[in-house]
Amino acid sequence: MAFIAGSSFAGASVKTERAVCTGRAVVKMSSDSDVTRRQLLLGALAAMVPAAALAKGGDSPKYSIFGGESQSSPFVYMDQRKGNAVYKALNDEELAEITKNLAVNRARLEETADFIDLPSWDDVRSLVRLEMYDTRHNVKKIHESLDDPKRVDRAEKVYAQFKKDIEALDYACVVKDQAKAKKARAAALKSFDSWVSTTGVSI
Repeated sequence: MAFIAGSSFAGASVKTERAVCTGRAVVKMSSDSDVTRRQLLLGALAAMVPAAALAKGGDSPKYSIFGGESQSSPFVYMDQRKGNAVYKALNDEELAEITKNLAVNRARLEETADFIDLPSWDDVRSLVRLEMYDTRHNVKKIHESLDDPKRVDRAEKVYAQFKKDIEALDYACVVKDQAKAKKARAAALKSFDSWVSTTGVSI
């Protein structure tokens, strides 16, 4: 808050907390004859030198965020068999986790055979719906990581067929048609394997 002394704004003396602090600093500087503006400037520059040295020093980066020359990049997975960048935006650990999940997704689809034979339609639908939600997430990650647009296009078409087969399986369970359910399950497994082959994923 400002405190105004006097009856006129033109000749008013305005004091604020900031002005008081600044005034004290000025008085202290003027009372110390050894401190000059030049010395203060040199001192400030000297304080900046170690920070700059630390910024430039140290080990070189072990990986490059943007895929530059480095020992490795978290955005590129190298297929050692071909020597070409097959996957992007995935490191080795992420790719291993996704492929492991995809293997589980397929195994769960295999397990529906027992429920179809019983039959236990609710169990088939629950298992398929649960696993296909996870499958969709994993497939999306793989599609985003592929660097070949043509391969992505083929993979999306095959995956679209897989989804149709899964929908056919779900419908067969709704109408409780065992023959259609078995046929749709077999078709879904075939289209899933076709997608795996198209993307080059190893599960």
